[in-house]
Amino acid sequence: MSKNIQELRKEVVAYMRSMSEIKWTPEDTVDLTMINKKLIYNKGETYYGVIYNTERGVDLEKFASYLEDGTYKGPYTKKEIPGNHCTSSILISWRKLGDTNTAGWTANMMPQCKTGILPLGDYIWKEDDKTTIEMVERTEKNTVLEAYALMQEGDAILYCMGPTGHARMIVENHVVRNEDGTIDPEESYIISIEQTNSFFKDALEKGINTTWYVDRKYTYETIHSKKYVPITVGLFQE
Repeated sequence: MSKNIQELRKEVVAYMRSMSEIKWTPEDTVDLTMINKKLIYNKGETYYGVIYNTERGVDLEKFASYLEDGTYKGPYTKKEIPGNHCTSSILISWRKLGDTNTAGWTANMMPQCKTGILPLGDYIWKEDDKTTIEMVERTEKNTVLEAYALMQEGDAILYCMGPTGHARMIVENHVVRNEDGTIDPEESYIISIEQTNSFFKDALEKGINTTWYVDRKYTYETIHSKKYVPITVGLFQE
């Protein structure tokens, strides 16, 4: 029997979470300061989550194959370091459960790129859009908020400013409406999981050294102001 969509959604998030939880220690320093001046995994320290790297991206199993009893022994050049980034981690998670999207980067995750990424809701996108900024700014705010309200576990939000941007996977979506039925953007919020190029200070305070921002809260007002649009994939379609 085929899995139902809600099961697939849960498994996608679980896979994304598993990539954030793998524990490892570098035998030598992993220096990725060419990406972010603070992105350095120090020799002998314990880290959690697949390494951040801007190459095309590896899955959990591939990254784990580079560990020997939890120790990472190389390679150490940016081109070869096995890691993933904000968008590749999401795309990999979707494909792991059977999606057929062909996207690889933020710039081709927009609906008009025809890589299998689909819009949620009625925000206005055009074939020649190069950014999500254009989409959000031309669409009436309440329409974008209603699009956010459609997001479910395993969907994502995408920001693209041209050649690059950011994406977050949805873990939970909480919609709060005003008395007139409109969405309250300050009270409505998402909980997300995301791979980033900086270490998560909140997690570090708990003794977890990671570039993965896990179960982080963002209000609709915040994601709207940052020009994010909601997206999904064919995997979750009836």
